[in-house]
Amino acid sequence: MRKAQGAPPGEASAIEPPPEPASKSPDRHRRRGSWLWVLLGLWLVLAGGVALAISGSFDDPPSVELLGRDGPVNSGATDTRNIDANNSPSFVQNPVRRGNLAVANRIDTPFFGCALNVSFDGGANWARSAIPAPKGEEAKCFAPDVAFTGDGTLHLSFVTLKGRGNVPNAVWVSSSTDGGRTLGKPVKVAGPLAFQVRLAPDPTRPKRLYMTWLKGADVAPLQFTGTNNPIEAIRSDDGGDTWTEPMRVSEGKRRRVVTPAPVVGPKGELYVLFLDLGQDRLDYAAGHAGRGGPPTAGALSSCSPARLTGDRSGPSPPWTAACARSTASSSSSPRPHPWRSTTTGASTPPFTTTAQATPT
Repeated sequence: MRKAQGAPPGEASAIEPPPEPASKSPDRHRRRGSWLWVLLGLWLVLAGGVALAISGSFDDPPSVELLGRDGPVNSGATDTRNIDANNSPSFVQNPVRRGNLAVANRIDTPFFGCALNVSFDGGANWARSAIPAPKGEEAKCFAPDVAFTGDGTLHLSFVTLKGRGNVPNAVWVSSSTDGGRTLGKPVKVAGPLAFQVRLAPDPTRPKRLYMTWLKGADVAPLQFTGTNNPIEAIRSDDGGDTWTEPMRVSEGKRRRVVTPAPVVGPKGELYVLFLDLGQDRLDYAAGHAGRGGPPTAGALSSCSPARLTGDRSGPSPPWTAACARSTASSSSSPRPHPWRSTTTGASTPPFTTTAQATPT
């Protein structure tokens, strides 16, 4: 054993390792490992990006195919001399014959009316269908809606008007088994003051059809005379020949509700989305005198409450989008289950009785 330099005589000392070169950093090994981890992370990110690009290259790219020419639906749309005010359209597709489309809309001027146009080539060509007028009513079809049930039958709802204004006098449904070319004799479904009538077919049952509306108690020009005008719903299980008695959808505490929009879920449950104006008397009672104001900020959420805060010359009461949900009926029972409360608390009784509709 070699003595260490400077050790006392007669004592041995452990051999010390030769000194490291001055240029070597004492933490060189640790920093080399850090750089390796950084390089490995960058490689993984790059590899992930390449894999994502490769996988995306095998996806089908989105495509839009235009069938026929891009043209108007109503025949007078390109005529500068035509002053018919066609608006508020409803658009549906036949689930049995995909190229069969239908558009229903109201006409505001020069006279109140409504129109139905159908296509059998995916919208390339359109033809207007005649809407039969109910007997005993003024020939004023207004505010139509349209729906195809699962068996391919087209159903057109509309109201007839009474007097010089656009006050609804009755609700009617006319059906077609030839895609809308011809409509059958209208069936009376409801009486006066049914506003904003909408149809909703049940995708699980070909003959089942729902209808909703805003039921007014009394009206004055451009307004209701009071509050608590509810949203109601009815149901037909035989393709519109007979309907249940109207049942209330909106809660009693919701005093100012408007614009019901029904849709049926995959299990036969009915959803009705509507707008609760809260304490907004200005819009509900037409205090704006027909003049528009600043837009209300916010967005509506499907079947869940969504508050809208706007400013119309001061603090504006909140509006709420509310959704009422009914459960599906069992196939063994003719009576549907009650409505279930949603996050808005809306609840109504079940459809309990069936009333025979009155054909004309």
